[in-house]
This record gives sequence, structure tokens and C-alpha cells, in this order.
Amino acid sequence: MTKQLTKRDFITSNCPHLGRPCSAVNHMLRTLAQAMDMAQPVTADDFEITGDSQLQGCPNGCPARYIASHKRIRIFCGVDAAAQADTLDQYADHMLNPSHTPMPAYVAANAPRAFAEARPRSQMVDEAVRLA
Repeated sequence: MTKQLTKRDFITSNCPHLGRPCSAVNHMLRTLAQAMDMAQPVTADDFEITGDSQLQGCPNGCPARYIASHKRIRIFCGVDAAAQADTLDQYADHMLNPSHTPMPAYVAANAPRAFAEARPRSQMVDEAVRLA
């Protein structure tokens, strides 16, 4: 049986240490996407995994927090272990869908050094239509 992988859009911000997207984050994002594809047939639609990790291959050994579901996968780099997932999500939401309003101070104060996201392609198209 051949498993059809979900077509995803990948977004990765620049790492301030490297001045470009980090290949370690990109690798972790694609690996999590493959894992979520493999888990989809045996998990519920609301399945989610979260965790903290050190980025293997990152020259600075940045800590990373990941939040992966079938709806989207996000990785936040250089975050403190006490960082709240809701605040990190607000940061990513603001960066990806700018509302032309200032970012709340508590969100900016807890911003990750970098982040990455993967979403199913149809979801990106649906959101673009909704925002238009």
C-alpha cells in the first residue's frame, strides 16, 4: 500500500544568528510533517503532539518547541521552557496574517528567535480566499 503524503506549504523565518532560514528547523519541520502523515490513518482529527527539543545541526544549539497537529505544525526556536504555547501561537498568527495593528507587548516580549510552519496546501488556499 502506498501512502499519499499531504501536500504542504512550508514557511520558515530567518534565524538571526545565520541571517537565513535554519536548515535544522527545516529538517525538523519536514520530519514532523512526515510523521503526522504516517499517524493520520490511526489518529483522530484533533490529535496533537507537543514537545521541546535541541535542534540537531543548529550551530547555536537552539532550543525548539514544536506543536504538531493534522491542521498545522509549528516550531518555535530559541524559546524559554516557560514560554506559553498560546503566546507563541499569537506571535506566529500575527506574523503570518498581519492585521496592521501593533503586536501586543506581552507577545513581542516573548517572541521566538525564529519559527517555522507547515499547513496542508488546501488550508492555505482556503485561508487566502477567506482573507481576500
